[in-house]
Amino acid sequence: MLRFKKTNDKFSFYDKNHSSKWFLFLYRNNVLEDLKKQYKMKKLIAITLACSASAVLFFACKKSSSSPTATDTMSATISSKAFTANSISDNISFSSGDSILYITGLDTVSGHEVVLEVLNYKHSTGTFPIDSTSVAAADYYSSASLGSYSYATTGQIILSQIVPTIKGTFYFTTADTTVITAGTFTAPTL
Repeated sequence: MLRFKKTNDKFSFYDKNHSSKWFLFLYRNNVLEDLKKQYKMKKLIAITLACSASAVLFFACKKSSSSPTATDTMSATISSKAFTANSISDNISFSSGDSILYITGLDTVSGHEVVLEVLNYKHSTGTFPIDSTSVAAADYYSSASLGSYSYATTGQIILSQIVPTIKGTFYFTTADTTVITAGTFTAPTL
């Protein structure tokens, strides 16, 4: 059985046990042209598959703009003080086959930030407790510095609507005993 191989723009045929090799420099032979087309087609298919896989990974996660529209809001009471975010974003990320919904509200003036996370998000409404069951999580940043982070130990996130916008409420207490109450949000649907 003869096999075809391309090396340095030279096309060669060799038999199964490689005992004899013939080099052909015939670029206009019909058989050689057909083999060239097959070689190029295999290369094209491989490149197409690689590009398709890259596109799927690139477009798998959607992220909204960080500039809120008139309908994008987040507010809460943090340790008896009003919090209103002037930058709202939401996105869905995928980890080990599960999707996680993140909704983030940031007050760019004070640096206060609230991050809500619904784990194993199924694009449905519901009540998601923040506790040891790991159904939901929340984080609070009291300033833009990295050392001001605290995670929620108890609380809940309620998604009351997911179309045409994501709406809900939340409350939680952090590990450093910061109490966040009367939280509401509206974010773009993903």
